[in-house]
Amino acid sequence: MIDELVIYFAVGKVSIYLIQKFPLTQKLSEKSELLEKLFNCNLCLGVWVYWFLAFLFGLHWQAFIYVPVLSELLFGACASFVMWLISLGWNSQFQTIVIE
Repeated sequence: MIDELVIYFAVGKVSIYLIQKFPLTQKLSEKSELLEKLFNCNLCLGVWVYWFLAFLFGLHWQAFIYVPVLSELLFGACASFVMWLISLGWNSQFQTIVIE
């Protein structure tokens, strides 16, 4: 189970990065302000990416009553938040700040 979660988090983070760098998403964000906000926000895009991956991996909350779409959405939102916090911590620790 732990190995599956590590792979789930890693695939999600790489997918978010690739979606943000993909040229088609950059063209779409130029046409729509909503899509621009979605593609520029790691947390927002992460909810949708991790939600989709939760369906693929078959992950959901087992402590609660299983509701087919809502359980995966809740799991994806929590996974996105956890990865967003880890990314913020990593960037604050190792990012170089240049003051001009």
